[in-house]
Formats: sequence, C-alpha cells, structure tokens
Amino acid sequence: MVSNAPTDENTLRNLISKIIDEETSKDPDIDELILLLYENEEEISGFYSIAKAIWAPKGELGNVTPEIAHNNIRSNYRTSFDIRSKEGLAKPSKREFDIYYKFDKELWKDPNVDEEIIKKRVARSFGISEDELDEIYLKVAKWKLGEK
Repeated sequence: MVSNAPTDENTLRNLISKIIDEETSKDPDIDELILLLYENEEEISGFYSIAKAIWAPKGELGNVTPEIAHNNIRSNYRTSFDIRSKEGLAKPSKREFDIYYKFDKELWKDPNVDEEIIKKRVARSFGISEDELDEIYLKVAKWKLGEK
C-alpha cells in the first residue's frame, strides 16, 4: 500500500477486512494470512508503517490444527489488527524521508561495511552532520512506528 492509504482506523479495518475476504474467497485453502501495509515502496523490506493484520484461528498465528486445515473450519477465525497511529506526530519532510531511506538502503547494501563509514558517507552526500543524520533517522523511525 502506498502513501494515499486511508489513515483513520475504521477505514483501514474495513479495507483490510475486504482484502482478506477477497483473498480467502479466491483460495479457500488459505489457513492463515498476514497482511502488512506500508507507507511506500521503499519500506517493503522493513517493518510495516501503517498496519499489520493477522487472519487466523483466534486471530493468532500457529493455531491451525490438521482438522481445521483439512475441513476448512473457519468458525473461530478472527482478524487481529495492529494499526500504527500517527495522531499527534509531525510527518517528516520528503528530504528527511530521503535521508532515512538512503541511509537504510546503504546499510543493507553491504552489511560488512562499518555503519560509521556509511553514516559519514550519507551525511556528507546530504551536506549534514552525522548527529543530524542520527536525529533524522530516529525521527522518521519513530514516525513510522507511531511513537512519540
């Protein structure tokens, strides 16, 4: 899901429920489903920033028994939601997101390179200090997690 995703909780729950209904209708042999919603494509390799939903027995993974799987018993299936609230948080600027994603991408590109070397390189490329990069990275990460 991209940045034009709905942000109010009821709309998100309805959208997620609709997606789960569509997917499980297409394939009735699905026994568990996890749906992760992201702010944009750059986040897909990381933690979800909008919501996570689990469709499974009791709304929890790992409760599928052979009987449930074989007979497609869905009476105790629930969807559990973890929706990241951004209420009261200032959205980082596009530049701050760009800095965050550049640093994150460089970290994953070559995990054998020392993080401090990558930090210096990325900070220099944006004309900011390493301390500023740390502040921006933390600000964006907290926003993505919905933390103050």
